[in-house]
Amino acid sequence: MALARTASLSLPQWQPGSDKRCPTRSSRHLLSPMVGVEDLLAALPMPRCVASNGRLDRVRQRLALTGLLAFFDPHVFSASQVAFGKPAPDLFLFAAQRLGARPGECTVVEDSIPGVEAAIAARMPVVGFCGGGHCPQDHADRLIAAGCSRVFAKMPDLAAFLREGQCG
Repeated sequence: MALARTASLSLPQWQPGSDKRCPTRSSRHLLSPMVGVEDLLAALPMPRCVASNGRLDRVRQRLALTGLLAFFDPHVFSASQVAFGKPAPDLFLFAAQRLGARPGECTVVEDSIPGVEAAIAARMPVVGFCGGGHCPQDHADRLIAAGCSRVFAKMPDLAAFLREGQCG
């Protein structure tokens, strides 16, 4: 997820144990928003987007199935829309341009090392999120080592940080 002060998010939208593959009839019940993500998104006063290395149709489908698409639409972007996906900066730069924001005005929230590398290459401030069930125990340390200025394990803490305007 990227947030422009005027905002890119790569937030995990699924609960631990969810099927990471394209949802099928049997796996749709496994997709649910992470606890607190809806409150975070509803409280953010700035524009935001999803910038994912995943296929655009799958990203949009998963956001729709979790009830989160309305928080981002039409600002859902995929690496398929640029020359190079993460860890290259192309996707985040494309997202910032589509939001009408300069890269330095954006804050990227990332849960992956390639995403952190992409944000840094795009010269965007980046904070990490390690509260997803897919994150190993040392993930916060790995995100900080990759370049995150701060890392959050709980959605309410991330929300408070973003609302207070400490980002960007």
